[in-house]
Amino acid sequence: MESRIFRYSCDCGSLAIGSPDCVTLVGNSVGDGTYSLFVTDREDFKAIEEDFVFVTTCRGKAVTVYDYDCEGAEPLCTLSGRFAVYRRKESGDMAVVMWEDWTGRDE
Repeated sequence: MESRIFRYSCDCGSLAIGSPDCVTLVGNSVGDGTYSLFVTDREDFKAIEEDFVFVTTCRGKAVTVYDYDCEGAEPLCTLSGRFAVYRRKESGDMAVVMWEDWTGRDE
């Protein structure tokens, strides 16, 4: 997986992850603002991992990560597989780390 960096904004202090039918807000522990979002695999994440705290895991096909945690959000990327969500210590930056990529896999 190619690592990518996005910017996300929040008025609920969260990163929005889900689908058109259901979205979960994952708290960033800092609050409102605009922050960086790292989408990467475990190998690339090792270089910055010590700055982050584990928050939760997610899994599914076509799981969307949104650019905003309120009405009017647009998709940043769509993932398929098992992944973990981390927040950066003392910052609103977040990381989505792929554990198992299901892209192109039939289930």
